[in-house]
Amino acid sequence: MSDELTPGLAVQHVLNQSYDFLQQADLKGTDTVTIGVMQGDMRLFQCTVTMKKFAPNDSVSMSDVVLKASKVEKMTPQVEEFAKVTGWTILK
Repeated sequence: MSDELTPGLAVQHVLNQSYDFLQQADLKGTDTVTIGVMQGDMRLFQCTVTMKKFAPNDSVSMSDVVLKASKVEKMTPQVEEFAKVTGWTILK
């Protein structure tokens, strides 16, 4: 992810893009998908989505839908602060 974005915003962009990515027909039958966000040499965030738990819902934020189906494995303090301020659903 570009260094021009704050770490939290970079992760949010990737989670929002993942919402559409996870709905691809090519992923049918997949058990899990791991999503990692790097900025330069630093891993800002990583989660594993359990596809059986992923339920697209247009009335909820895309990042929350992805996070609800995920186990968060790594999150930097900057991303965690961003998540608290913006109200993300975070499952650890």
